[in-house]
Amino acid sequence: MFNRKSPARSGNPAGRQRPMINRFTVHSVVDLRLLAWTAAEKGRRQFWALALLWLPAGVVAQAAVRFGADFGPTAEPGPWLATVPMMAASLLPVAPCGLPLALGCRQLYRLGYRRGAWVAGMVLGAVTVAASVVAGLLGPVAIAFFAVVLSVPAWVAWCWLVRRG
Repeated sequence: MFNRKSPARSGNPAGRQRPMINRFTVHSVVDLRLLAWTAAEKGRRQFWALALLWLPAGVVAQAAVRFGADFGPTAEPGPWLATVPMMAASLLPVAPCGLPLALGCRQLYRLGYRRGAWVAGMVLGAVTVAASVVAGLLGPVAIAFFAVVLSVPAWVAWCWLVRRG
């Protein structure tokens, strides 16, 4: 970065260009890079938390809508306290099953199709939640199978967009 003033106005009769004094110090540049890194790291952590929790949260939300008033704390906390650990334990194997769809939508998002990634995630996510509730009768392997199969459209869209250029 050099001073672009003409030699007459800059007070430099020889016409040599002088380096401009940088407004930022080394510390502020390091601070800016550190802030950018921490923001990116926070975004990565939020993605992984959302990618792992969207399917169990969808199953719980679907159950809350389906069972209505029966799906909540009752006057007697005993039965409710007994069912919460069982629900958490039964949804634990389901958590990684949401990764294929989340990663497929993430690839669409990285290509610049942000709105398409969100729409695909919501539509395919709703279908995956419904299928996982039905597949839950067959066990966690069936839930994982349906989650992978129902994430294929997002991956096909990503492959088509990458090849199209």
